[in-house]
Amino acid sequence: MTADPVEQGLLEAIAIDFTAIEPRLIYGDWLQARDDPRGELFVIQHARLSRPDDVELRQREAELIKTLTEHEIATLKDSGVIDGGMIPKVDCALDALGDGVNKAHIIDGRVEHALLLEVLTNEGVGTMIRSDVDDPREVRARGPTLPAPAHGD
Repeated sequence: MTADPVEQGLLEAIAIDFTAIEPRLIYGDWLQARDDPRGELFVIQHARLSRPDDVELRQREAELIKTLTEHEIATLKDSGVIDGGMIPKVDCALDALGDGVNKAHIIDGRVEHALLLEVLTNEGVGTMIRSDVDDPREVRARGPTLPAPAHGD
């Protein structure tokens, strides 16, 4: 998939200085103008910087990141939305998809009974990561990514 040149330029502006807020907000506005929900996520995450205890903002952010695809994750990583300690978690989930798993879940362990809530309720408490591929057989055809064991192992 070829990236839009305007989007590529916006992502490059973010990459120049990950700490700068303005390029992220401009990218968020650009995404919102295209009805892309990631734009709203940028705006909400910026608002949470000044209002970290705002329950409505936190809930809306959670709704927006309930399910992510491989492509969405790549874009969110490139733009700095996914960073720090979340990168190894997301990369692990992507590795699982590459190995043929249909969906992977990142669960917020700070929530009491998080695993039970994720498994036994429709809402869950984490983020489901799924392949960009619609047919699960195509996902399985890409994996496994680990080398085969040597003879005698």
